[in-house]
Amino acid sequence: MRQTILLFAALFLLPLGLVAQMTPATGKPRYAISVFRAGKPLGTIRVELYPDIAPKHVRNFDSLVAIRFFDSTAFHRVIPGFMIQGGDPNTKDKPESTWGFGDPDQATVPAEFSKLSHRRGILSAARSSDPNSATSQFFICVANPTYLDGNYTAYGHVIAGMNVADSVVASPRDPSNDRPLEKVIMMIAADGFSTDPAPMAPALLAPTDGATRIDTTKSVTWDTVSGAVMYEVQFSHAADFSTIDTSDFTPLGKTKTSLLAQGGQRYYWRVRASNGGERGPFAEVRSLTTGLAAPSLLAPINNAKSIPVNAPLAWHSAGGASTYHLRISTLASLTTPVLDKTGIADTTYLAQGLEPNKRYYWRVTGSDTIGDGPASPTFYFTTGAAGGVEEAATALTGFVLEGPNPARDAVSLRLTLRREAGVRITMADAAGRELATLFDGTMEPGARALPADLRGLPSGIYLCRLETGGRVETRRLVVVR
Repeated sequence: MRQTILLFAALFLLPLGLVAQMTPATGKPRYAISVFRAGKPLGTIRVELYPDIAPKHVRNFDSLVAIRFFDSTAFHRVIPGFMIQGGDPNTKDKPESTWGFGDPDQATVPAEFSKLSHRRGILSAARSSDPNSATSQFFICVANPTYLDGNYTAYGHVIAGMNVADSVVASPRDPSNDRPLEKVIMMIAADGFSTDPAPMAPALLAPTDGATRIDTTKSVTWDTVSGAVMYEVQFSHAADFSTIDTSDFTPLGKTKTSLLAQGGQRYYWRVRASNGGERGPFAEVRSLTTGLAAPSLLAPINNAKSIPVNAPLAWHSAGGASTYHLRISTLASLTTPVLDKTGIADTTYLAQGLEPNKRYYWRVTGSDTIGDGPASPTFYFTTGAAGGVEEAATALTGFVLEGPNPARDAVSLRLTLRREAGVRITMADAAGRELATLFDGTMEPGARALPADLRGLPSGIYLCRLETGGRVETRRLVVVR
């Protein structure tokens, strides 16, 4: 099967043990690619590789150069406005119909995708649809095919001779396969190492040390460093970075805090630059505290019906919140609230005096001394009729989870009624989304056990919810696999 990069051919790789020239851990190896078209020299493309970004691909390329593997292989596919591709061993002496297919016995290099962008001059590994299928073929970008970013391993760049690459891509070609009409071959030799010093420590810009209420839309930023192609950013709950909670490797002078846990958690962060061959020292350490987490609504579940006009509301706590702000409205926008209550210290509230047979929208926001944090999603419920609700609700005298809890495959619910009543029992996830109806009908008085099959549920927290006569009861269930 032919391997392609966006319909381009795949690579070739000798075993990594056959290495005659080893790349130093902190150096950037350089290579001279001498190019010939129809036997006439076009010039030399000089490239520099990035062992700090894609060490396996660099080591592979280096080992192939050391045994003169690339010599007399062709740039067999050239696409103006895109790239030139070569390195297939079949292009040495095999029929042209085999060019781009590679040797089926070739070993492969696992993907080393990064955020290094595919722009003009970048050298990257060709592959098939399998991300780990790179071997010997490579391509040099003559434009900016950034749509390849994160899907192909970029591991070097051209430092001189892009005019030669431009001559190659301008070669007259067969439009059916993008093959130059006159064969373009290469000879590749090692060309020493870069003498670039290790990059300086970046200067941190924002947020300031000790900043608070940092939410997931914010970024930490720093001044870019001369010669840097990537920046390593680390976040830790530990001031000494003995453990790393999350990190990023980015070519930009910023990274978002979206991977950090919200809820008033303190993180320490630091940054260092990489020039592709080695990383410099870390910048100063700063701390930040994340913003409040958004509460998740618990009861009534979304689109609940027959809720009492004195509606019991409940929600999960939001990390970092000291109080809660509840808003209820007959409008989905909540712009005209019928209840706007701040300073609620608990995670429950009895909303009294609602009108019967009416839909209400509600949401909750966590608050601290600075103000409100992000709001929960908006749920809605419909109240029941005004008459008979309280009397019907008193039919329920008990509702328990008999266990086990935590549970694995099944759990038993037991409820007790003093009189016949309509009952609806449902299972919901922790966010209040209804998953299944366990019972919906009239139940006779007395005690009754009701089994619940949990085998289709993954590990997590769930809510068993009972409605009868406008009364709503919830029980928390933990499922462990």
